[in-house]
Parts: sequence; structure tokens; C-alpha cells
Amino acid sequence: MASTPLPEIGLGTMKINDPETIQQAIDIGYRHLDTAQYYENESVVGEGINRADVQRDELFISTKVRKTNLGYEEALSSSAPPRPVFDH
Repeated sequence: MASTPLPEIGLGTMKINDPETIQQAIDIGYRHLDTAQYYENESVVGEGINRADVQRDELFISTKVRKTNLGYEEALSSSAPPRPVFDH
């Protein structure tokens, strides 16, 4: 299994509420997207990814859970919709 290094430059998605912005960032070459539950835009990020012409395995997506969701079960249940849904 080949490993792919994490891109050195990523797009912080805080305050991005338009999936087109995410799509455009991917289209111009961003491959690392950083989001968080606190930003309340994970579904926007997911929609932008789905609109972009790139395979999901080409992207690195990092997120952070709220401090109230740090336990295993809490983290799992906190990812209930709306969450990113990737078509590809």
C-alpha cells in the first residue's frame, strides 16, 4: 500500500457557507480541507466536495469534534446528519 503525504497547504473552512467556494478550491488544486463541528458547515464542505471533479481518495479531510463529544460513543453519535456525504 502506497502512502500519500499530507499536503503542506490546506484550506481552512471556517465561515465558508457556500459549497461553490469549496468546489473552486478543489478545482484549483487544494487537496486538504480542514473543518470542525464548531464551524457548523460540514455539510457545506461535503456538498462542495461532491460538486468537484476529483476522486474522494485524492482528498485529505480533517475535522475536529466539540469538546463535549470527545468520548468514543459521543463522537460517533455527534456525526449524525448533517454531515458530509461523499458521492465519490
